[in-house]
Amino acid sequence: MARKILLGNVIRKQWLLVGIVICIIFACIYPRLGSKEGPLKPEITVKYFAVPTIFLLGYTTLVPIFSTVFQLVVTVLLPLFLGQLLKKYSDIREHNLPLNMISQLALLFVVYTTFCDTFMTPDIGLDAIDVLITVALVLFIHFVLIVASFRIAWYFRKYFTASDVVAIAFCSTHKSLTLGIPILRLMFQGYSHLHQISLPLMVYHPIQIILGGVMGIQMKDWIQKQSIRRLPV
Repeated sequence: MARKILLGNVIRKQWLLVGIVICIIFACIYPRLGSKEGPLKPEITVKYFAVPTIFLLGYTTLVPIFSTVFQLVVTVLLPLFLGQLLKKYSDIREHNLPLNMISQLALLFVVYTTFCDTFMTPDIGLDAIDVLITVALVLFIHFVLIVASFRIAWYFRKYFTASDVVAIAFCSTHKSLTLGIPILRLMFQGYSHLHQISLPLMVYHPIQIILGGVMGIQMKDWIQKQSIRRLPV
């Protein structure tokens, strides 16, 4: 019974990661639904609804630079600016609307349609070895970045507490799909290698959650030890 409760708590806390896995599975089973010109029309729904929703609440080959900047302004910067205005000058925070969940669901929709396009492509130029190498490289790079950030912050420990050092190590290396995927889809729309470009970011998100969970226990023990050492005699 305790294990079921623990599993339920993990799923509730990491529902976005679970949702990403489910989206990938459904995209693999029926990619036509969310692929370009499919029933969900991601070229319209993702570009003009899902992506702006993420930044509003947040929380061809290469396109010309002017077109890219214009699309980024319309679908990213403008919704982000409006979202900040709403937070500051309206009572939106007082409402019980699940704004964070809506933003995360929009992100799941973007991830789902991205993988639908991937599975609809007959030959994306990736095999199992490529995926494994990507996972290994992302894991190694992420671990190195965490250690490097931790060491640098600890070097300046006279300015930071132990908790600050851990916060710097994680916050400076943990990134979300919220910004990366929409920008990739805007800047490389129609680009034949979009799937290969998106793979490291897709892998980075679950790896940082897993690695952060594993290292979080050691970091907690380290903070406690540092607190004991600083206690006055």
